[in-house]
Amino acid sequence: MSYKKTRDILSKLIDENYEDYIKAIFSLENNIDDEKELNELYQYYMESYHCTFLHDDFIKEYDIS
Repeated sequence: MSYKKTRDILSKLIDENYEDYIKAIFSLENNIDDEKELNELYQYYMESYHCTFLHDDFIKEYDIS
């Protein structure tokens, strides 16, 4: 599957149900299957102005400008 097709699929998932998309990413990346824990992580993510999927230093080190 190409990058663009994958991106289109992810974009559709985000548009249809952002909350479940975020929980699925957390679940896959951290091997978490507990729905209560995923709900708590999602709430923390949504309330945190500084919380992102990629660490800030990752983008800074790459310097995409």
